[in-house]
Amino acid sequence: MKNRLFNGLLKAYGLPPRGDPTWLGYEKILAQEWFKRVWIIQEVSVSRHPKVMYRQRQVDWDQFVTATMFLELMNALPDAEFKQKHGFGMSYPTYVLENQRNEFQDGVRHDLFHLVERFRPFLQTKPEDKVISLQGLASNTVPVDYAMGPVRFFATYTFDTIMRTSSLDILENVECNHGEVRLCH
Repeated sequence: MKNRLFNGLLKAYGLPPRGDPTWLGYEKILAQEWFKRVWIIQEVSVSRHPKVMYRQRQVDWDQFVTATMFLELMNALPDAEFKQKHGFGMSYPTYVLENQRNEFQDGVRHDLFHLVERFRPFLQTKPEDKVISLQGLASNTVPVDYAMGPVRFFATYTFDTIMRTSSLDILENVECNHGEVRLCH
């Protein structure tokens, strides 16, 4: 009875019944490294009708978000090992991306510093890629020049943020590792 009700609920949301192989596909997408990379943020935020593609299949973003919610409700995500490796659960990227997408589509533009903070757990190739990739979503920008190198780039970004916000909050993100000072990204 309980299983039939749950499958009816899944059907009402346009999702496959429990046990359908599609659910394993959703899990595999959530576990992919590329799904946690910073470049995906702008792709999802700017697109009016994003699609999630994996191998030969594709699904609308909205259905993917709903499926993620149900996976979490079903306790079907192998989160323990994932949380230990990444510092957050498998559903976190989906929810933070959906929130950012909704805000962007509604015309909300946050300060670049706020976006860098929001997407801190997302991955990037070069340290400065996170800041640079989020500028298109922000209410402000900083000068972009990869030739500056990461130290000078983050010094410029930090100074700009302090001057713009009249706050030293960004300095909470500075850490010292073996005598080398750097800005967390």
